[in-house]
Amino acid sequence: MHEIRELHIARIALNKDRTACHNRLEGARNKVVLAQLRARLRQVDSQIAQINAEPARPIAEEPALARRQEILRSVPGIGAVTATAMIVEMPELGTMEAKQAARGHCHKRP
Repeated sequence: MHEIRELHIARIALNKDRTACHNRLEGARNKVVLAQLRARLRQVDSQIAQINAEPARPIAEEPALARRQEILRSVPGIGAVTATAMIVEMPELGTMEAKQAARGHCHKRP
């Protein structure tokens, strides 16, 4: 799980870098700066693609995680990236009863 969490955190950081690059591109006028920002954006996009592909292996190697991901991906609108994020951020999924999990995340009482 540590390896998957590390990849998830790296993906979050790369997404922040991507947003920063886009924001800087909007205000840049100098040709050199524009070229560097575009190159950096391509590099970040490539790194995000690498990160997105990597969690599949450690998840597939662990049957419990593979089953959780399968269940999560069966929900319309949840793809591999979101399912992986949910597995990392909500490790209790699949270990508690649904009502307990829902109450814990919604901070509501029964």
